[in-house]
Amino acid sequence: MKKKTMQIISNILSFLKKTKVEEISNDNLKIRVCAKTDKGLIRYNNEDNYVYITNDDKSTGLNISERGMLFAIADGMGGHAAGEVASRIACDSILTYYNFKKFKSSNIISILKNIFIKTNLDIINKSIYHSELSGMGTTLSVLVLINKTALIAHIGDTRIYVIRNDDIQLLTKDHTEVQTILDMGYITPEEAAVHSSRNVLTQAIGVDHNLDVFSNTFEIECGDIFILTTDGLHDLITDEKIKKTILKNENNIKNACDTLVELAIDEGGKDNITVIILKIIDL
Repeated sequence: MKKKTMQIISNILSFLKKTKVEEISNDNLKIRVCAKTDKGLIRYNNEDNYVYITNDDKSTGLNISERGMLFAIADGMGGHAAGEVASRIACDSILTYYNFKKFKSSNIISILKNIFIKTNLDIINKSIYHSELSGMGTTLSVLVLINKTALIAHIGDTRIYVIRNDDIQLLTKDHTEVQTILDMGYITPEEAAVHSSRNVLTQAIGVDHNLDVFSNTFEIECGDIFILTTDGLHDLITDEKIKKTILKNENNIKNACDTLVELAIDEGGKDNITVIILKIIDL
């Protein structure tokens, strides 16, 4: 009975996260954004989570023109529901800390790194006081758009890509054993794509106190398309196929989201699948 109840809850959560499309504009930027998550065919529950902040919040004083639009994606890990808890804490912490008054720096990358450190401590402390959550952790990839610049902070193997014209570029770097081996020149990218260690993380939020947060900056152009994905998608669908699917549906990003998730499910859907697509409409 308990298992059946949990399945019903999981199905409700999946329903609540059906494909969501919005068009948002402020003084400096106009975007169209779509997000979709699916638990796939194998996993019992969905340990992926995502969040984005695109409008001012008068209740907290959040000013998007000062802090930028923020998009985040997280893929939890841990036994039972622990991974789901970890990724949810990560996304909740992003919402809580992004307008944290203590973070007064004008350097958004610095603010994001502080948020990662705070989030890491939140998850560690949660697991200390709740033994059933011991060992939980999560990836976390965050994209901020501000002043015609994309700012990125990242831990784990969730990814952020950009499509410009006919090219797709990976803006993050996987924190995995296979990436380390690849960087050392022992294997090729083609071998890395099918290597047995490609999903073994070397860094995750909530695992220990030592974090080396990856960061990146990228100048935005009108027409750029950013994609945030969990490995349930990019582990099964090649970068080239992701690019072609999105460009084929460039004027209908909801269809692009739906199609990418369907493609991953057709390839076995062995993990939870989450994707956020956002297109720069005007600068």
